[in-house]
Amino acid sequence: MHADVPGEPRSRLPEACAGRDLLRRHAAAVRPLKRRRRGDERPVHVTRVALRRLLEWLAVLTPLLPRRELRRVETRIRRALRLLGAVRDGDVALTLCTRRITGATEGWQWDFLFRLVSEIEEERVHAQGRLDRARLRVRRIRNEARTLSRALRGCAAPDALFFATAAKSALRELVREAGVAGGPQDVEGLHAVRLRSKHLRYLLEGEVTPAHPGILELAIALQRVLGESHDLALFGRRIERALGGPDGGGDPDAAREWRISIDV
Repeated sequence: MHADVPGEPRSRLPEACAGRDLLRRHAAAVRPLKRRRRGDERPVHVTRVALRRLLEWLAVLTPLLPRRELRRVETRIRRALRLLGAVRDGDVALTLCTRRITGATEGWQWDFLFRLVSEIEEERVHAQGRLDRARLRVRRIRNEARTLSRALRGCAAPDALFFATAAKSALRELVREAGVAGGPQDVEGLHAVRLRSKHLRYLLEGEVTPAHPGILELAIALQRVLGESHDLALFGRRIERALGGPDGGGDPDAAREWRISIDV
């Protein structure tokens, strides 16, 4: 569900060109989305990751970029991410649901899961249809990001200290979020920690100077584990809502226990 996409190689250009080089590399990594084969989740995943990396670096370089042009490309990226995210959510829910079918032990559980698979598949088809009909304007996003990179020529070029400060700030925010997050039931709190770890990872993978490997490994591990936990938590909520409906079937107490057992 969370296939890892290798980080972009660190810049080897002089520090004065680092910001411009980073934007150009991340813009070049955003490729037009080809129509995918049924069951092939990778194209959507790769495009989402490339867009997220680009968005993260635009945020880091915000003080150095023209505001109007920056807002325009950010809006395009977020719109594309929403469309891609709806398809990805359907892929994940369907995968989690089909895995649970083999663990069903009673007839009503089989019936329930097959109905849920049918419902999720229908939602995913609609999401894919919206994505197919939409114009993600990936080429325009890429070109606008390249244009923004040229704006860095006319400003104080970011240096190693600029990037190191951004990474330290991201680490502080991650520690802060982790400090206020609750236990396993705090879905939103843990999701916030995951987002902070993802931000830190993208920064460290693109840093001009080598990052501490232990911190980078921690950010990657947190992103992966908390991502899977978040997917399971959302799926568990969906199961709970469906079991609470008029067609859930089975004994309510047994249904609750079954819901808990498949949410781990």
